[in-house]
Amino acid sequence: MKIQKQDAQEKFDTLQDRYHVEYDAYRARIENGSIKISKTEFDGTMLLESRKITADFIQAEKELEQARSHGRDLGLTLDEFDQESCFVDFPEDGYRESLEQQWIDYVDREQIKRWMDREDDPPEKTDCDEWESKTVDISDSVSAIANTFKSRKRIDRWRAMCGAMDMEMDMNVE
Repeated sequence: MKIQKQDAQEKFDTLQDRYHVEYDAYRARIENGSIKISKTEFDGTMLLESRKITADFIQAEKELEQARSHGRDLGLTLDEFDQESCFVDFPEDGYRESLEQQWIDYVDREQIKRWMDREDDPPEKTDCDEWESKTVDISDSVSAIANTFKSRKRIDRWRAMCGAMDMEMDMNVE
């Protein structure tokens, strides 16, 4: 599913470039007399092609989201690093518990003990720049604004999950 979506997105993202390549080829064929169609017919053909590519991209996005949703419903952890948002796209939004034990086992406890037992001079006070700041509302946060459709969708899904958990907790309290 993801590969189909990526292929569809690549076609969609390169629509303008494709139009220019096709238009240059069209102009060359007109000049050498190998075709005799109008610019309007050419543009109509390109428009139909771009509509199909757009529809294919929308369909691929829907199918991928349905597959992910179905996987989440089955309890699968879809652990996929997302370069755009830098967080994992599944309800826990964290790391596997097994990783935590690996990190604990990897630690050199003797080195930490030596470091803590060391008697160093107290740290020097560092100079800090004076600067002003102000409190901002949550709606001023870039993560709450979400300037892309993908980010907005992810934030809305997170809010829906939090709301469902709040309702579930309220029901359990009563």
